[in-house]
Amino acid sequence: MNLKNILYILIVAVLGWVAYMLMNQEKNQTTLKKEYYDFKIDDTASVTSFIISDYDNNKVELKRKHTGYWEINNKHRARVDAINNILDMAKRIDLKAPVPNNAKKNVLKNIAAYYKKITFYKGNSIIKSWYFGTPTKEHDGDYMLLEVSGEKMPEPFIMTIPGHHGYLSPRAFTDEKEWRHPEIFAYQMQELKQVKLTNHDEPELGFAIKIP
Repeated sequence: MNLKNILYILIVAVLGWVAYMLMNQEKNQTTLKKEYYDFKIDDTASVTSFIISDYDNNKVELKRKHTGYWEINNKHRARVDAINNILDMAKRIDLKAPVPNNAKKNVLKNIAAYYKKITFYKGNSIIKSWYFGTPTKEHDGDYMLLEVSGEKMPEPFIMTIPGHHGYLSPRAFTDEKEWRHPEIFAYQMQELKQVKLTNHDEPELGFAIKIP
């Protein structure tokens, strides 16, 4: 075999290897369309309520009553820090990485089986819904699927908050007790007319304060 034939075989082999690598790379890439991973809500002040549910039929509803005051299931005041965690996540969530096509089927299967879901509302209209699956192996992001206008997007993505260390789904809990504000008296100052202390052991130590 002369040198010319050897060079020809080497060139064909290299071109074949390059073609294989390109095809394999294309197979493992996913479609990067912004509408598929547009989870972000820029105007979180427009969010009037949200519902969190999960695969185990647990559900909580949070409603904004007025600035800084939210209620859980129309019964109790909700924790301000937990509300802020959800709204902060909605405002800052961003794409970490696409899910390779060869992993997408399993990711979608896991989301369907073990999901948490947040549906954001403006009045009676749904803004968008998020589905959380499992976190990544490194626990630095969440496999998520977006739903808009009742239609689930065809591609899941790995989402995170820039600068945040950890995954996001623990913010979306469905235990009503965890959402309750740890206040003792659920009254606004303007609602109070009098505060009275009664000492049953020593009545003379009791007192009352009238609020004008």
